Amino acid sequence: MITRHLMIINKSVMNMLTMENNREEEEDHDDEQPTNIWPQMTAESLQEPLLSDSPSVSSEDDGPSQRGMILYCSLFFFHGISGVTWGRFSIVYYNSILHLSEEQIGVLQGVVPLIALLSQPFWGSISDCFRSKKMVYLVCKFGSALFLLALSFQNLVQTFPQILFCVIGMAIFRSSGVLDSHALDFLGERHRGYYGNIRMWASISWGLGCILMGYITDKYSFEWNFVIFGVMMTCMLLLAAIGLPSKTKAEQAQYEHAVTAANGLQDAGIPRPKLATLYDAVCRLPVIYWLLQGVVLGAGVSLVDSFLFVYLQNDLHASTTLCGWTVGVTVLLELPIFFYSQSLLKNLGHDRLFVLAMAGYLLRVFGYTLLKPRTVHYIFAMEILHGVTVGCMWIASVDFAAAIAPIEWSTTVQTMLSTAIFCVGGGLGPMVGGWVMEQHGAVAMYRGAGVVVGVAMLGHLALWGLYGEGPHGRHLKRVREERHQTRAEMDATRESPEGGSDCGEVE
Repeated sequence: MITRHLMIINKSVMNMLTMENNREEEEDHDDEQPTNIWPQMTAESLQEPLLSDSPSVSSEDDGPSQRGMILYCSLFFFHGISGVTWGRFSIVYYNSILHLSEEQIGVLQGVVPLIALLSQPFWGSISDCFRSKKMVYLVCKFGSALFLLALSFQNLVQTFPQILFCVIGMAIFRSSGVLDSHALDFLGERHRGYYGNIRMWASISWGLGCILMGYITDKYSFEWNFVIFGVMMTCMLLLAAIGLPSKTKAEQAQYEHAVTAANGLQDAGIPRPKLATLYDAVCRLPVIYWLLQGVVLGAGVSLVDSFLFVYLQNDLHASTTLCGWTVGVTVLLELPIFFYSQSLLKNLGHDRLFVLAMAGYLLRVFGYTLLKPRTVHYIFAMEILHGVTVGCMWIASVDFAAAIAPIEWSTTVQTMLSTAIFCVGGGLGPMVGGWVMEQHGAVAMYRGAGVVVGVAMLGHLALWGLYGEGPHGRHLKRVREERHQTRAEMDATRESPEGGSDCGEVE
C-alpha cells in the first residue's frame, strides 16, 4: 500500500516533468516521438501486481516502465527513512545515551568511511565482475543492519572497543552506489536524467523522517529509533528481494555478449570485465580532480553531519526536536533540485552545479559561526542551503560518473564516487574536525572548513578561466569524441570484407 500511495503522489508531480522533458526531447530529437514514462492509471492497472518478474527491463525507445519507477522510488524512500533513524541521530546516541567524548565521537564517525574506503570499492567490483548488483545489495544491507541493531543491546555493548567493533562491522558492509547504479541501469543512457526524480524520494523520506524522529527521541526514548530502523530495513530488504530482477538489463546484455565471445561455450567460463578498461577511464587528471573535489565537499558536509547537533545542543542549548527540524528543512531546496535535475544538467552543466554547491556550503558554515543562543532559530535559514550543496553536487557527480564509466564497470565507478565523498572525505572530516573542535571549538572548525572549500571553489574557477570552459564539461566532451571515434572504427571493421564478424568489447 505504501508503494501505491507513493505512485499516486508521484504521478501528479511527474506529469509536469514529463511534459517538460518531452518538449526538450522534441527539440533534440525532431524525428523521435516523446515518451510518457507514467502511463495513465486506471482501476485495472491498480489491480495488477505491483512488481513484475523483471521490472528493471526497460526499453530505450519506450522509456522506463511504470512498475520499475514505482519499485525504485519505493526503494529509495525506504532507504532514506531507515537511514534517518540512525544517521545524524547517532551523534545524539553517542553524546547523550553513551556519554562519549567529542574525540571518541570523532573516531567513531571517522572510522566508518575509512574502513569503507576499502570495502565499498570491493563490493562495487564484486558486483561488476559477477554481474550481481542485486545479491551484493541484499548481502550488504543485511550485514550492516545486524551490526547496527547490535548497538541497541547496551547490556552487551558497553565499552568503547565493543562499540567500535560494531561500527567497524557496519562499515565493512557499506555499499553506497550499488542501488544508484542499479537505478541508472534501469533508466538507460537516454533516460538517465530521470535519476533525480527517483533519488528525490530518499530526500522526502529523509526530511520527514528527521522531523518525526526528533520528536520521538525527545518524547519517548532512543530505543524507538532502533525499532523503526528494523521495521523499515525489513520492508526495504523484502521489496528488493521480491522486486529486483536477478540481473539488470545491462548485466544481462553483458552476459550474453560474453557468452557470444566465448563461442557459446558457457562451460569454458565467462570472461570478466578487463581492468585495463577501468584504468583507462578513471586514471585521467580530470577524473582525479573531480574525485578530489568530491573529497573536499564530502569532508565539509561530514563536519555538519557529525557535529552540528553537538554544537547546537552544547553551545546553543537547542533541543533534540529543534535538531530534528534542522534536518527536515534541508530538503526544501534539495527536492526541486532533484526534481528538475535533467533541466539543470542540460542548462547549467556539471561545472556550474559544482560551483553552486561549494558557494552554498560557504554561506552555510560561515553563518553557523554568527549564531548565539538567542538567535539559534536562524539555523533554519542556513540549513536550507544544504539542498544547494548536496543536490547540485550529487546530480552532477552521479551523471558525470555514469558518463565516463565503461558499461561493464558502471557500479565500480559509482562506488568510487561514493568512496571519495563519503569515505575519504567523510573520514577525514570528522577525525580532523573532531580534534579542531575539541581544541579550539566549533566556530574555529566551521570557519576552517569554509576556507578549505573556498580555496577549492577558486581553483575550479581558475581552471575554468584558463581553459575557457569548465574542467568537467571539457573532459566529458573529450570522452564523447573518443567513443564516437571508437564506434566509427568498429562500424568500418564490420563493413570491410576482411573484418568478418565483430565480437569486440562492450563499451
